[in-house]
Amino acid sequence: MAKKFIEISDIIQQYEEIHFPIGLPTLPEMIELRMFEMGLKRKDLVALLNTGASRISDYLNGKREITLNIAKALHQKLNIDSDIILQ
Repeated sequence: MAKKFIEISDIIQQYEEIHFPIGLPTLPEMIELRMFEMGLKRKDLVALLNTGASRISDYLNGKREITLNIAKALHQKLNIDSDIILQ
């Protein structure tokens, strides 16, 4: 019985991977998620990343690419996976 359940589970998983793939979240989505989880506001993020408010806004709106220093800070201070940062 358990073997049959595993086979059906594998078939369902394969179907979902093909028809409903879940990719990595975008960097702005991940930053906003971490902000929510940590109870941070944009002004807190400005201080944490040591940058300007307009740059934070540009990062979150996808209007500006992050710098190497910001990438390091996002990884170290917000614990954002490097795969998400580098995508």
